[in-house]
Amino acid sequence: MDYDLVPVPFSNLVKIKFVSKKLSSQRAYARGANQLNVDESDRNTWTFIAPEELQENVSHTWDTYESLASRLSSKVGEIHTALTDLQGFKSAVGGAYTGLKPNEGQSFASTETIKNVVSSAVRESAKVDIPSYRVDTAMVYKDSSRLEYSLTMTLADMNGDPYNSIVKPVRELEKLSCPEMADDTILINFPYIFQVYTVGSEIINVKNAAIINVAPLWKGPIVNNYYSMCELTIIFRDIEPLYRTTFSKGGIIRTSKSQPQARTDLTNGFSGR
Repeated sequence: MDYDLVPVPFSNLVKIKFVSKKLSSQRAYARGANQLNVDESDRNTWTFIAPEELQENVSHTWDTYESLASRLSSKVGEIHTALTDLQGFKSAVGGAYTGLKPNEGQSFASTETIKNVVSSAVRESAKVDIPSYRVDTAMVYKDSSRLEYSLTMTLADMNGDPYNSIVKPVRELEKLSCPEMADDTILINFPYIFQVYTVGSEIINVKNAAIINVAPLWKGPIVNNYYSMCELTIIFRDIEPLYRTTFSKGGIIRTSKSQPQARTDLTNGFSGR
């Protein structure tokens, strides 16, 4: 099914397309060919006017290196703390055993007795010295998050039929972003994945993207029992890992599988932003 949400007067503007593809299976290892098994025949297309703003998120994780020395330092600190805690609480623990014995005729020690024992333990803990151990290690690269985009588009009914012009297309997009229950056990069918690309300008072409969030804000006036306007926010994330080859010549964003061999180099302007 094709859902064209571009009003005729604006058909000459840059457009962005979402093409759904049925994900049949997926391998745990993300590199190499055949990581995704996709049914290309089961397709739906949504065409929107490209928004004036496109939020792009490139993020990386750098963290301290866990060396043998740093792990040993941590263990030594834990042992030191345990020994000093035992030393400091020795008298409190001995008193606790005696103080918590119930008096004759009582099944349990009184609340006042328990409170006094706890207070004594707290006072003894003030005598414990906190160990000061630290091994400084290098901060090393750990991982890169998948490339993520957020865009917001304004949809409006132009022909007096808001259900078919905006409500149904948005509902179908929401539905295909969700999994499907396969049977009455724990099995499911995966959510659909999407190819996202622009038409009329080479801004973006992500071959395999997962929709993370679909957030329609419905607005009036209400026509034929349906809202006639919608501010639609979509957040989607590239399924493939992020590498330098994701960024190709001219500023276009392509995933590794969709990237032409002739356009894998980085321009100075793009790589330096």
